[in-house]
Amino acid sequence: MTGRRPPPTRQLSHRDLSIVEVVARYRVLTGDQLRRWMFPVADNGSSAGALRRSQRCLKRLVNDAVLDTLERRVGGVRAGSAGHCYVLGYRGQRVAFPDRRARTPSAIGDRFVAHALAVGELVVGAVEAERSGGIELLGVEPEPEVWRHYVGRTGTAAVLKPDLFLAIGIAETEHRWFVEVDRATESMVRIDVKCRQYLDYLRTGREQDRHGVFPKVLWTVPHDRRRRQLNALMTRLPPPADRLFAVTLHDNAIIHLKGGAP
Repeated sequence: MTGRRPPPTRQLSHRDLSIVEVVARYRVLTGDQLRRWMFPVADNGSSAGALRRSQRCLKRLVNDAVLDTLERRVGGVRAGSAGHCYVLGYRGQRVAFPDRRARTPSAIGDRFVAHALAVGELVVGAVEAERSGGIELLGVEPEPEVWRHYVGRTGTAAVLKPDLFLAIGIAETEHRWFVEVDRATESMVRIDVKCRQYLDYLRTGREQDRHGVFPKVLWTVPHDRRRRQLNALMTRLPPPADRLFAVTLHDNAIIHLKGGAP
């Protein structure tokens, strides 16, 4: 990270503030993800125009300490600014969290970054799917907004921590999803525990009382072997696990959420 202190304040545009908001919510995003999210081709004339404007904007925000970059890159040096991983800089923290003390951004572990980028990629894909038509993105809750507090079966306080919540409108129907982005780094024992926690939370009726329905839970995985492992685990869970959980590849997540993939 560069760890810059903020220069004299420069007024932030509406788009600047939108970039601060999404980086604050998702913690870390690549330059390519920010370009696709904040600089749609339809608003910038061409893909080349969108790329140029995103590069200029992100460079300025880094120079103004609104954003900072991690040393890690996605896609190597050849990826250029699109491969940079962006986090909030000193000034960006002050804008996003005015009640907190702003700090020089500290190093973030590679495992956390990889998972955060995978979650961010799913959300960017959903935004792009909405722009192309066919779905309406009605609600998005990343962590920690998505966390659900409840009282477990033993009477103790518990917290369910999905990676993401999505509400998607298709025609006249709203589809609600909890999403778990699995990178095949967790043991199957921990996956089993997490699935059973979803079942415990479902039995409380808390989500149904608030929203009328319990979201389906989509697990996204990196490869077919992991998909087979999770599917096999879920066949051993008690009902209604067979109707609650679905597993798909990361690359098929948006298609699945739209109802078009196995």
